[in-house]
Amino acid sequence: MRVAVTGPRGRLGSELVRRGCVPIGADVTDRPALGDEIQAIAPGAVVHCAAYTDVNGCEGAPVLAARVNTEGTRLLGLAFAGKIVYLSTDYVFDGRAGPYSEGAIPNPLGIYGWSKLGGEIVLRNRGNPSDLIVRTTLLFDRYSDNFVTLVLDQLRPGGLVYLPAQLVGSPTYVPHLAGGILAAIERDVSGLLNLAGWRVISRLDLGRQVARTWGMDPKQVRPGPVTGCAPRPLNAGLRVDKALSLGLPIGDPLDGLKEMASHALETVAAG
Repeated sequence: MRVAVTGPRGRLGSELVRRGCVPIGADVTDRPALGDEIQAIAPGAVVHCAAYTDVNGCEGAPVLAARVNTEGTRLLGLAFAGKIVYLSTDYVFDGRAGPYSEGAIPNPLGIYGWSKLGGEIVLRNRGNPSDLIVRTTLLFDRYSDNFVTLVLDQLRPGGLVYLPAQLVGSPTYVPHLAGGILAAIERDVSGLLNLAGWRVISRLDLGRQVARTWGMDPKQVRPGPVTGCAPRPLNAGLRVDKALSLGLPIGDPLDGLKEMASHALETVAAG
């Protein structure tokens, strides 16, 4: 099956393109251009990665967040009649009782969460039983700026990093997520599915694991406040029992850290 992907330059989209998915370059809010490109590609499924994911930015631009994350998803549904895999987030929850299963009731705290929940709703309302909503969270890889690379940037000069112990989630290594999504498409999984790292961990402990993995002193990572203007679900994360029961590949984020560190060493050696 030919699989296409919106948002092909993002973290997940670019990984899927590296794995053979066809990029859709059209803006998802431009229905005519989107329809023309999809018709030319003729995919069997579309992974919808395009989104406005700046959590703090969404608070100051709610119209843009809704236009991209909710309306863009509706327009994609009008432009393509086949299977859509929509990427959502644990920010659709309030963070009072995580980690969350697929059956948990959403209650977003901020604009980003509401706009992504809106995308879930419009996708369900289009009534295609083959569609799949994938919730994931805290993506990291070796190609983009993300939580892990930002922690490393602060650690390398011998500096200190302050991270919140009260902010808990499911770190997800992008190659693990891409593999899970493609496996779910191959098996024609539909409905709602959590795909994330199986380990639920605080940002503080994750930062210390980053330090250990790169051979630095975890004492450089110290407790700090939750930052950013957007409200965040504190006790969040996602349960992946359903994905495991389906035999889908679910990775350990600590293995993802080790793979990142290994690639970094290979790059230094090659240089």
